[in-house]
Amino acid sequence: PLAAPDAVVAAILAAGAGASLLLPASHRDRAWTLGGFACAAVVATEPVALRLHPVWGVTGLLWMFAVVWGTDIAAYFAGRTFGGPKLMPRVSPKKTWSGFVGGLTVGTLAGVGVAWSAARLGWQPPIGLGTV
Repeated sequence: PLAAPDAVVAAILAAGAGASLLLPASHRDRAWTLGGFACAAVVATEPVALRLHPVWGVTGLLWMFAVVWGTDIAAYFAGRTFGGPKLMPRVSPKKTWSGFVGGLTVGTLAGVGVAWSAARLGWQPPIGLGTV
């Protein structure tokens, strides 16, 4: 795969940050736009950086996606299926304790499953499992 030189990546990040500061009309809009750009930059670069890590590589990437997707999907379906008391109604009115527990459970099992599989395949697991 082709890797962009560091100068090109820095130029793209600087251009995005500059546009975030120059385009919005108010200080409040600039702050929100710059914050959104910063979050998007992390989301766009972190999987690539994790994949290129010399020890974890693809295992770390698989672990990250398994945990995030497992948590999100299980929280949604557990919350919709079981309902129950709201977790933080003022912040997010549809989040429930059952969704939290479902997401936590499946996310944990997904992460442990990837780490266990990696250890069995002789790959470096992204988390320690003690004696696997």
